[in-house]
Amino acid sequence: MQIGTSVVEPNPVFGLDLEPLEIPPGESRELRFFFQPPEEMRPVVDHEVLLKVAARNVSAEGGQVTVKLKGRAIRGECEWPTRIDFGAVGRGDSFEIATLLRNRRMVDSFPRVGDIQSSQGADVFTLTSDSPRGDVTLAPGRERAVKVVFRPTEVRDYTATMVVLPADGCPEVTTRLVGTGVDNVLSWQPSPLDFGYVQPGVMVTGEVTFLNRSFKPVQLSGLATREGSNPSNIYRVVAANMGDMTRLTVPAGSRDAATNDIVPGSAKVTVSFRPAVLGPRNGTLVATADVSQPSVTVPLRGFGGGPDIDVLPAQTLNFGRIAFFSGTTSAATRKLTVRNVGTAPAVADPRANLRLGAMGAGRPYWTVTPKNAESAADEICVGVFDATAGTCSNDLPASGPGAYNSSVGLVASGAAATLDIPVRVQPKNLTVNATSGNKEWEVTIFSNDPDEPEVRITVTARPVMLPPCEYTLTPVSLNYGVVSPPNVKDLTFQVCNVAPATATGNICLLSNLDMGVGSDAMFSLPAGAVAEKELAPQQCE
Repeated sequence: MQIGTSVVEPNPVFGLDLEPLEIPPGESRELRFFFQPPEEMRPVVDHEVLLKVAARNVSAEGGQVTVKLKGRAIRGECEWPTRIDFGAVGRGDSFEIATLLRNRRMVDSFPRVGDIQSSQGADVFTLTSDSPRGDVTLAPGRERAVKVVFRPTEVRDYTATMVVLPADGCPEVTTRLVGTGVDNVLSWQPSPLDFGYVQPGVMVTGEVTFLNRSFKPVQLSGLATREGSNPSNIYRVVAANMGDMTRLTVPAGSRDAATNDIVPGSAKVTVSFRPAVLGPRNGTLVATADVSQPSVTVPLRGFGGGPDIDVLPAQTLNFGRIAFFSGTTSAATRKLTVRNVGTAPAVADPRANLRLGAMGAGRPYWTVTPKNAESAADEICVGVFDATAGTCSNDLPASGPGAYNSSVGLVASGAAATLDIPVRVQPKNLTVNATSGNKEWEVTIFSNDPDEPEVRITVTARPVMLPPCEYTLTPVSLNYGVVSPPNVKDLTFQVCNVAPATATGNICLLSNLDMGVGSDAMFSLPAGAVAEKELAPQQCE
């Protein structure tokens, strides 16, 4: 009997490699078929064909046979990871990763799991006792977990290899095992958590960030604050990611494919500090982690006392009326007085001082914002004004009257607790807001006061049309001589409008008569600052 010469089908799913075949009487031959399914997105696809085999030299009735070929295409049957990364594991701890061998066939599958090979120690990467190894038989629809455990003994990177045959008919896969030994997988920052100086009765918060370098989440339980061995009412846990303030889950880390560095997972705990009295208070944030390392202990540190900002005048600095006429350079200058009314520590500590700038970080110390369309930013200057250049520095002098040292700040006692900030308004026109009747700006002063980091002051001014004023000031200086404490000595000066009596419209408007910026606190105007005063021709005050 002779069987044909070829089987031709484009892109066959089933087929056989057929050579011309002769079968002597009484004998038999095997035909070897192949199953080659196409790529599919579906996980399982069944295929079935009928193959008709005919002999050339046998009658039509007895020389044909029909063969049914059936097969199931299983996507990913030969897939197996080429790399298994255990991440960071603490010395003396272990981490197990299980990878499944699955048989999706309708017949038995015969995978094979080779031994782990490593030059860095035989017991670092190991197969568990219940893990398959060597030749394995998997019945249809069954699966077995290949379990590898990583147990580092040193702080270093480890590698190993193992060869796995996912199923018979698949190519062998060489899997690289990777892990990093560390002292501790869990760390936290900052340590200590320093709240600095806080006035008694004021609450501030800080955050502790926990970092997890392992590839499995770490659970913290028993989160609490203590002072010594006792629970703390000064320090409290006020936020964690579990809702339950006593628990925290720190997500697993990952490995950066580009650098091979481990990127830790992170989670935060928010702790509050509310001192009841002056002085230092030390505490700890404690918890228990489900990893083999010492219990979590984060030092907490804070001081009752420290900076407390006070700005005068409060809320509004009102310039009142300011004379204006075409071509004028007339301007009015007043001041904002910033004081540190906090409590100085018994031992001098610069951290207890009041510092300007956001969180006390320095410039910019303030911002200025027009509050209405009728007010322009270049009509007001907060800080030093250069009269020669006609420019505003938006800064404070480093020396001389009104000087401010940003590295020291304002201490909480004596003359060094006060700082005068000049505010100059020079209207460019007579336009004012229809509702308030003023030009208005908002000045926001920043500082490291924990409960009042921003103080907002509204500056108002009303320009009015007045002719130039002719005046005299006598005397131009006041000499107090020697004044023994606690005695007080008053001296006077006089301002006169020297316009002719007949020039009834030549009014002198004195605006914002006050002590100058940087004046010593021992000098003052007995009746207080004068917001405005009109002097008629030939009138003196």
